[in-house]
Amino acid sequence: MSRFRDLPEAETASATLRAAGIQNAVTDAHTIGLLWTYSVALGWIRLRVRDSDLETARELLEPAVVIEPPEIGPEAEPDEICPKCGSTDVALVKGSRKTVALLLLTEIAPLWFWRPRLVCRSCGLSRVAPVHFRGDVFFVMLAAAFLTIAALLIVYFVVGTFVSRTSPNYYGG
Repeated sequence: MSRFRDLPEAETASATLRAAGIQNAVTDAHTIGLLWTYSVALGWIRLRVRDSDLETARELLEPAVVIEPPEIGPEAEPDEICPKCGSTDVALVKGSRKTVALLLLTEIAPLWFWRPRLVCRSCGLSRVAPVHFRGDVFFVMLAAAFLTIAALLIVYFVVGTFVSRTSPNYYGG
């Protein structure tokens, strides 16, 4: 009668039919429970009922009303509403990628002076975007600083060791 992909769904349907007084049998549940790779070959977990109870069982297992989730539109945050005209048609204008690349390559810490702007497309009002903490950017900058310091220390010790082995000893010798 019905086929189910997993055991909980099949057992729920079986219990629903038993509660209505319809005798049923769940087949291949143990085999598929142990070897789920056999599920396609066996035709999933099957729920069987007598032919005389087939229509009643279908009516019980099919939902009478399909419940659809409500449509929720994107709500505008206060930052996305123009304070002058009240429009939600606000665009975020960021700096150029070259500026960001330069700041990341040179590891200049004051990234906070370079900030994106919010521009209203209706009235043209431009304002500085509010600061939001971005953990991912913070940790990338922290990792880049750590790697730079580690690289400088490695270069310092390698060059220092090389210079000390090749230079003449001035303190005696």
